Amino acid sequence: MDEDQLVTAYREARKHLAENSEWTQALLVGVADEISCGSTSSVELFALSDVASGYLHDLRNELNLWRHDIARLAAWADVMAKRSDAEKLSLRIEFVGAIAEGSLSRPYAIKQRLIFTAYRLLELTLPAKAGGQRPDDEVNRAALERLVGRQPAWKDFFCGLDLINAKEFERDTMGFRTGLHHHIPPSVELGVRGTVNRRRIDGGVSYGFGTTKPLAVKTVVAPLLNEHAAAVHAFRMLCERIRALYVEVSTREGAC
Repeated sequence: MDEDQLVTAYREARKHLAENSEWTQALLVGVADEISCGSTSSVELFALSDVASGYLHDLRNELNLWRHDIARLAAWADVMAKRSDAEKLSLRIEFVGAIAEGSLSRPYAIKQRLIFTAYRLLELTLPAKAGGQRPDDEVNRAALERLVGRQPAWKDFFCGLDLINAKEFERDTMGFRTGLHHHIPPSVELGVRGTVNRRRIDGGVSYGFGTTKPLAVKTVVAPLLNEHAAAVHAFRMLCERIRALYVEVSTREGAC
């Protein structure tokens, strides 16, 4: 495989995407999406503002990096479509495999980070009598729902979370993320995996032999774009709730 030809083909694919696909720019999360809490006149407000700024900055960067990786994956999919199986295998080892694994794992990872950020920031607004903070490994959706209680203002955020890493994404990507983290995922682009199903029947045991087809890179771009859009939406819903929290704390302390 000629490396110069490969680099040229990839650059041409990226250029074509930039010129013909609006999503390569439209889904970027800008600085305007981050929270701006204004002046801080108390320790509680300073803590909320400082932590919110750091956590949301990290989330914004992660969303932008993910969007960039989806564009890279789409470009490599175009390049791979015109290559031999031997060249595809080399590309998977050198570039595509790692990008695919990272991109397909991000919906779950970002969903959990959104939950963690919401919990930690809401926790900072609790009355002092509530005590210290919950350990990191105990922060999950159930804990956040208990903390939020019956506040209807959080409904849109939870609805946004439900759209990320949903069953449709698992189906469209052949359960790749779950397989990668918990058992064995399908191969990327090349390679058929053998499967054996063992079950009990009357009088003995039955074995079923089958195969799992590889996950084609070109088929995951659209599902990933849907996931990214859902994550951006949930991020903006979270920003709205944090702005509201800041106003609530300011009003409570008479700091406005």
